[in-house]
Amino acid sequence: MGDMVPKILALKDAARMGVSVEQIEDGFEYYRSAGIFLHEYCFATELDRKIWEMHSNGAPLIEIKLDTEIRPLLKLLGATSGRSSDLPASKILVRLKKEFLEWVRETNKDGASR
Repeated sequence: MGDMVPKILALKDAARMGVSVEQIEDGFEYYRSAGIFLHEYCFATELDRKIWEMHSNGAPLIEIKLDTEIRPLLKLLGATSGRSSDLPASKILVRLKKEFLEWVRETNKDGASR
């Protein structure tokens, strides 16, 4: 596992290394690139960054919702109700995935023109 760190560090940006959007959407390449996106992208809010950080570390959506929505609500209100798909983390994560794929496309364009 230790020999993986230099390899990941050497691949500063998987998208710039010619990884396609289709490859990015597939398993390991997706999460490796998602981690790079976490460190290079300028997120609009700290909540956006926290949600993407959890996602890029492989956290399931329910865990993201627990940490960003349900636990804070329980702390304030003692209970929560409503459909989980209507909670902000779901919508933020959908938006961030779109921003991530657009970032990959733009980065690939920039890399191709060099």
